[in-house]
Amino acid sequence: MSVINVVAGNVFTALSQDSDTESNRAELYRALTYEVKDAAAMKRRNPRLRRWDGTKSFFDRRNKRFQTGFIPRVRTYLATRGYALNVRFTQEPPPEHFSTLFIPSLDGITLRSYQERAVLDFFKHRRGVAKLATGASKTELAIAIAVFVLTF
Repeated sequence: MSVINVVAGNVFTALSQDSDTESNRAELYRALTYEVKDAAAMKRRNPRLRRWDGTKSFFDRRNKRFQTGFIPRVRTYLATRGYALNVRFTQEPPPEHFSTLFIPSLDGITLRSYQERAVLDFFKHRRGVAKLATGASKTELAIAIAVFVLTF
């Protein structure tokens, strides 16, 4: 079984130098490829797209990286192709006292208790998806995270 080594950061995961081969780049590209909806109609409207196969990929070939949230998808795909994905995380662990960190003032925005927990969870895990109902103040949550990042 071949191994592909990647280095994961908070946002992007990059192919490590020791695994930077054309075949590994091609496998990552295929793992993150998807078919574009209405590609046939796009090709009919734009003559320059006639040779396009109707797919795109979340793998950035130039920078040899993809978004860190795709690691599970890449790992599953590579396993079916006989590859193993070795991920080295470069994020710093959260501080021991993380749950007691101060959430800065948001000038007119008062966070609800579940929003404060979401901000703390976001920084504890260094990523996340906010699945909240309509009107649950996702924008305020995003603002709080942005202010927290800029403050600390």
